[in-house]
Amino acid sequence: MKAGKDFGLLFSYERVMVGRLIHNLTMYDRIVGGIDAESTQRGIELYNNIVKAKLHPTDALTAEVAKVTENAYRDVNIAFANEIALICESLGVNVHDVRGFVNSLPNDTSNPSANSYRNTHAPGAGVGGHCLPKDSWLLKYGLDTYGSIKFDPEIITRSRYLNDSMPQHMKQLTE
Repeated sequence: MKAGKDFGLLFSYERVMVGRLIHNLTMYDRIVGGIDAESTQRGIELYNNIVKAKLHPTDALTAEVAKVTENAYRDVNIAFANEIALICESLGVNVHDVRGFVNSLPNDTSNPSANSYRNTHAPGAGVGGHCLPKDSWLLKYGLDTYGSIKFDPEIITRSRYLNDSMPQHMKQLTE
């Protein structure tokens, strides 16, 4: 049997969180990427019965890259918050005050391009769960293995290292 000939195949990732599984599965936009146009169309038909939000048809590789990019984006933003916390700790400044000041810029919906909304994450003990710690590395692996442009995605990899170091830092603070 061959995918795309004898059966359809697609990739459509979930955006789930603890306590919001059903809501997120049914109310959030869904990316539906098939290995061919028919697989994508059949996936759209299936998810039209489940998802009340917008369905975004694409190919399977784009859908997979979107998934790991979405998680890498979160990982980088968490690393930024943790790095600012370390800077504030080093300077004797309250990171929560700094975060509040940065996030105090109002979201002017009348002209969004003139006033970029800020939503700096709260710092913490790193990144947990089963997706975030691995997906940045998976994105880098895809680049290293299949990419036509060879470079080190430093923001992503350095963020991963910073977030991996935070549990040890939290332990030291506790001690």
